Amino acid sequence: MSLNRDYKADIDSKLLQSSISIIKSSNPHNNGKNGKLVSISKNMIVLKSDTLDKIIKIPKIEISKYRMTTKQGIYVLPGKRLLGRPEEVKDKIK
Repeated sequence: MSLNRDYKADIDSKLLQSSISIIKSSNPHNNGKNGKLVSISKNMIVLKSDTLDKIIKIPKIEISKYRMTTKQGIYVLPGKRLLGRPEEVKDKIK
């Protein structure tokens, strides 16, 4: 059990609270949206908007390109790296 909790904590520290900005999306309404990553599931990411102070839910399948800002630096990544469960996403982002 503790291994599972440690793994979950590692995912949270790597992904959650990083800043994400959607650069290109198949849904034009999502282009330019940004905020802190609050939650990540298999099909959806949830951002807390920096400017509007509201929650934004974006389906992962719509994201083509995004920018992630972490303590280690700024990364521009293809949207397909977000697809999958949170455990799988953590391995793709490394």
